[in-house]
Amino acid sequence: KLAYACESPRTDMALLRELCNEIEYTPVSFLAVDVNGMPVYHTNVVMSVGTHHVIVCMDAVTDVLEKTMLRHTIEKTGKRLVEISYAQMSGFAGNVLQVTNTSNGSVWLMSETALNAFTDNQINELQKTCSAVSASIPTIETLGGGSLRCMLAGIHAPAK
Repeated sequence: KLAYACESPRTDMALLRELCNEIEYTPVSFLAVDVNGMPVYHTNVVMSVGTHHVIVCMDAVTDVLEKTMLRHTIEKTGKRLVEISYAQMSGFAGNVLQVTNTSNGSVWLMSETALNAFTDNQINELQKTCSAVSASIPTIETLGGGSLRCMLAGIHAPAK
């Protein structure tokens, strides 16, 4: 029951607090910046939260207290932190999504660009608990301004 949110013009912090209060979540907000020091516009550029892993570009969180808080919060969840670099963030490694397949197994969905951005050790770590599936989407990534996760919607309601 944590709601991670990157502070940016696209994130209304008062609304985040209000929503978290309503759904009984704890907001975990932080400022993340790109290599030019500009705020990252969307949380899923910087991080992805899965069942057993959290992928995050910790270098983008430049405030020492916020970085410490974020690292501590992730550690308290028992999830393993997979740190990505700015270059990997630019290669869409933060823009991945863990989903459940029809066999009730977990799969990391990512673009081919993101897959290639991860190191072998990082992919091996992620695949300890689920497989990784990639798709080539260069048009979306070049012209659309996002990657595979931006093309998906999550349904978290229990089946009726």
